[in-house]
Parts: sequence; structure tokens; C-alpha cells
Amino acid sequence: MKKGNSVSCSSIYNLTKRDNWKALLPRKGKRYKPRKGTEAGAKLISNRIDISQRQSIVDENAELGLWEGDTVYGQNGYLVTMVERVSKLLVTGKVRSKSKKVVIRGIIA
Repeated sequence: MKKGNSVSCSSIYNLTKRDNWKALLPRKGKRYKPRKGTEAGAKLISNRIDISQRQSIVDENAELGLWEGDTVYGQNGYLVTMVERVSKLLVTGKVRSKSKKVVIRGIIA
């Protein structure tokens, strides 16, 4: 076990009695705010077919040309991935935003 600086209980209690003790905390005494995220595209795509209702031929992996796509969020943009289900061919592209037009351009390019 690594030895470090030790602090007594009385020092901690004395610190909390000071007026500005919250300023020493990592969040400076502010409450935690949960991040606001967007839900998956189920609400955004009109005439969407649920994965449980897809055709049985898709589950068989017997036909070339069936692709699965996804977007992966990164620090400097999004990564668009397309995988052909039979040959497992992977095509990737980097795009700046997750908007429909930009992702389509990233897939075609």
C-alpha cells in the first residue's frame, strides 16, 4: 500500500466550518447535472420497421448485399460503419455530424 499524506478527522470538521469549503470540492459545491442525450432513432425515422418484424431471409445470411450500418460518436466527430452481413466486408467513414444528409454523403463517399 502506498503511503501518502494523512488528514485527521478534526482537520476535516474544521474545514467544513469554514465559509468557502465548498469551493475546494471538485465540482465547487455545484449539484450534479445529468447529461442530456437523445434517444435512439426509433422516433426519428418515419415508416420504420422494427427488427423483430424483418423478413426471415435477412436472418439466414444467405444473400449478398444486406448491409448493417451504425454511427459511433467520437471526440472529433462520428464514425459511420457499414458491414455486409455475408462477406463481413467493413466500410467506414468519418463525418462531422450525425445528420441524415451528412451521414448519407459519408456512406456514398
